[in-house]
Amino acid sequence: MSYRQLTEGQRYQISLLLGCDWSPKQVSAVCKRIGRPISHEWIYSYIIRDFQCDGQLHNHLQHRLKRYRKRTHKQRGRIVDRRSIHDRPAVVDTVFFKLVVTISPFKRPVFVPVSPALLPG
Repeated sequence: MSYRQLTEGQRYQISLLLGCDWSPKQVSAVCKRIGRPISHEWIYSYIIRDFQCDGQLHNHLQHRLKRYRKRTHKQRGRIVDRRSIHDRPAVVDTVFFKLVVTISPFKRPVFVPVSPALLPG
């Protein structure tokens, strides 16, 4: 269906439904039920034409005609001012803990850190 085949009243109704924050697919489904089928793709092209003429219909879309930007993961997992593991204090090498497995009342193993001073023998 071309842009010229719609009457001014139909374009007004589509604009009104889009102004109520309906999606183009919802508008298309309603138009199909009342016997005047319009594809959601046509409605998107109508919104783009309106946007190019400084219209405001695109503001009612969920994505507002924003393009998808692929995310770069260059900063992912970086710790600011991190220190090397080799720069740790000497105390860390002398103190250690053992893990003791106990059974909880829920029949699940629980790992509890215990200092060597607390263990017998």
